[in-house]
Amino acid sequence: MPRLLPTVLGPAFLPLAELCAACRDGDLIRLDDVFILVDEPDRADLRASALRTALPDVRAAEHLVAIGWTAAWIHGALDSAPWQHEMCVRADERASVRLAPRFVQRELRLRDYDEVLIAGLRVTTPRRTLHDLTRRSAHSPGFSSAEQRLARLVTGIVSPR
Repeated sequence: MPRLLPTVLGPAFLPLAELCAACRDGDLIRLDDVFILVDEPDRADLRASALRTALPDVRAAEHLVAIGWTAAWIHGALDSAPWQHEMCVRADERASVRLAPRFVQRELRLRDYDEVLIAGLRVTTPRRTLHDLTRRSAHSPGFSSAEQRLARLVTGIVSPR
């Protein structure tokens, strides 16, 4: 049977009041800044799609890579999306993208094997994400549980959610 609704619903599909009403009625749940059907399983491609809807619809946005806590959330190491999403542009691509204040953007030197494509969004691999988070935020709240989940992903003990 064909699917009548898109997987990720945002204000471009229905007015925000309608989405909130459907959420209150139990038909939808909120995922970051968008809504998904209540029976939709939690997956990395769903989280990446949710984040992609918040990015500007310009050609330069293809150069953005999700890093840090945002990549950890997409890979399933965090239960809820970070308040401020972390994105980067590879130093060898040099693109300029204007993002909303909810995003932090930087330029990083990444190699091809440091990133994967999930639902059309470039994301650092679990190994690179674990490396980045270990290097800079060992004292952040929630770090140890996120680190353990990412380490299990890297070693292949668990499959991505």
